Amino acid sequence: MQIHVIPDWQNFLLQLLNTVLMFLFVKHFAWGHVHKLIAQRKEIATAEMNEAQSLKASVEELHHKATEEIGNAKNEARTIIEKSKQVAEAMKDDIVHEAKEKALRTLKRAEEEILLTEKKAAASLKEETVHLAMESAKRLLQKEISPETHRELFREMLSEVGEVLE
Repeated sequence: MQIHVIPDWQNFLLQLLNTVLMFLFVKHFAWGHVHKLIAQRKEIATAEMNEAQSLKASVEELHHKATEEIGNAKNEARTIIEKSKQVAEAMKDDIVHEAKEKALRTLKRAEEEILLTEKKAAASLKEETVHLAMESAKRLLQKEISPETHRELFREMLSEVGEVLE
């Protein structure tokens, strides 16, 4: 059994005509608008892609600049710290040097004062010794000299000299 299909030419032609008319209708009324919408969407998408790439490039550039600035700031901070250390070291050296000079000057002045005081004491001692010798000579001349008197005067003079020296 074989089935033969007989084409319905009339129905076929109507459907073909309907399809062509629909195609023309869509092309005439909708195709331009759809094509415009697709072109606009494509332009918007392209613009947004370009803007995104531009923003990405800007962000990368800003990131690079920020990284560079941070590096520069770190280097500058290191430089400032090193300079501060050098200045502090120089100040310390100056202060130590000035303190040593002041101590040396004070020591020299003290030594000079000691020498001056010793000279004054020696001069005073000499003056007192001369004075005692003169007094002793004066007493000797006023008294009659006997060996016993001579010994007594000599002991007095020695005790007076001892008191002066102490």
